[in-house]
Amino acid sequence: MPRNSKSFHFEFSLEVLNHLGRGLYRSFATVVAEAISNAWDAEATEVNILIEEDKLIVEDNGKGMSEDDFQKRFLAVGYSRRGDSENKSKRNVIGRKGIGNDIKSFANTGRGTKIIFEKFKTQMNSEDIIRKYLATQFNFIFSLNKNDSFTIKVNNKAVTNNDLKELNENTQFLWLLGGYDSDIEKRFINLAPSGEKVKQGKFILDTEFSFNGKKIPIKGYIASVKISSNLVLRGSGGDFRAGLNLFTNGRLRQKDLIEDITTKGLAEEYLYGEIHVDGFEDENIDRFTSSREGIIKDDHLFQEFIKKLKSIIAIVINDWSPWRREIKEDWDLNHGGIPKYIAKMEQSKNEREKDFKKKIDETIDDEKTKKRLKDKLKELSEKNTVLYQDLYILENLFREYIKNKGIKEEDFVLSERDEKEIIDRIKNIRGLRKDAEKLHPLEGKIVKEEHYLNYTDLFDLSEIVDLKIKNKGPLKKFHGKMVKNTNDVRPVRNPVMHTNEITVDALKWDKIERLIDYMDKLK
Repeated sequence: MPRNSKSFHFEFSLEVLNHLGRGLYRSFATVVAEAISNAWDAEATEVNILIEEDKLIVEDNGKGMSEDDFQKRFLAVGYSRRGDSENKSKRNVIGRKGIGNDIKSFANTGRGTKIIFEKFKTQMNSEDIIRKYLATQFNFIFSLNKNDSFTIKVNNKAVTNNDLKELNENTQFLWLLGGYDSDIEKRFINLAPSGEKVKQGKFILDTEFSFNGKKIPIKGYIASVKISSNLVLRGSGGDFRAGLNLFTNGRLRQKDLIEDITTKGLAEEYLYGEIHVDGFEDENIDRFTSSREGIIKDDHLFQEFIKKLKSIIAIVINDWSPWRREIKEDWDLNHGGIPKYIAKMEQSKNEREKDFKKKIDETIDDEKTKKRLKDKLKELSEKNTVLYQDLYILENLFREYIKNKGIKEEDFVLSERDEKEIIDRIKNIRGLRKDAEKLHPLEGKIVKEEHYLNYTDLFDLSEIVDLKIKNKGPLKKFHGKMVKNTNDVRPVRNPVMHTNEITVDALKWDKIERLIDYMDKLK
């Protein structure tokens, strides 16, 4: 340590009560970001963060500070850099207020500033995590103009866009705000393939909002990941999560904008992005909180911005569910454009298809056979599966309805032909099933409940409803409303329930498509 190293103490300016709130520094990452911001403001071209066992060192090659500068400016909480006449930098200053830290020593090396945080203990001080965090916080350094340069290093290795590789590769959908941006789009190499609805890099062009007679553009992008856990920076234990962040002049100004516009929809759990609005910078109005981690929420400009952002997010949410559905991923049942009961069954089908696909990969070595089985799996998943689920649910609901009406097996009048035929079919199927179960190791432990209705199908159930509940008397064969409708469906129902493939014509037949409407007939 140079001889002019010494300890310093905090000072508070009279303006501190106007600027400071609770939780000035909420995490060690904010402390590191503050030190980097100071390096930027000091016209540094390079800043290096060195991580040691119980120490963190931040060193830059900026114009440096004298001991007097450090005491009066950096450690004077509430000191405003923007009014500093000695600040000759052409850069937009990141910081407004000097904020004191738990700094044990400081050195002016003559070519920059070196800050040492001693007895610095945190579970979040791994090089990989800090690198990823800084790549999201200071992403503006990846697109500086040719006349400027600023490199952030962690343990002498530069932070680059490659530190966001994991997040970029797991990005599925992309919405570009304000027009095409090749620098943004080329970051994402695994976007979902374009289909009937899915588009790679959709443009949202109407992104301007008005304030005090001026048009203020919103640029950047909104993206969504494959699964929500992809937003968590790996290794951070959940403490660092990619979010929809606001940048002004390239610097992070507000984290997690979703909190200000939430619709409580599923899509929000998958979204992140960079919203760039340079109009928040103002020499006369300080719109930023003392911690530099947010904007004052009741600021009128911010409120107008939020209104516009809500309309942009509405477009994103309306796109997300149909796109996810097309590629057979979970989507928001409230925004899928189809009845919820169909959506739930379809999602269940998609998950099971993934399971079978995985099993095929694990068990089949021959690539030709593997491809053929996967093609058949895709075909089967798109055809019979949902109809099978519909029939399974419908028939069991009919059984429950008859049970609820108190219709017992002994209530059938065997002298009535229609009722006797039902009982005879039940006895025949029961006998065959019982004989088979006697030979099975799960004898008596297969069907959940022993009940006569377990030996009926949709046709039998419809007859029982007409005979014992609706008409309550002798039934002229096929003249009951339930029986007539069910008899039309029966030739399709039987092959499906016996796991035979059916034609597209049968699958799209109007009575099959409206199978759930059979519940209306129980009124």
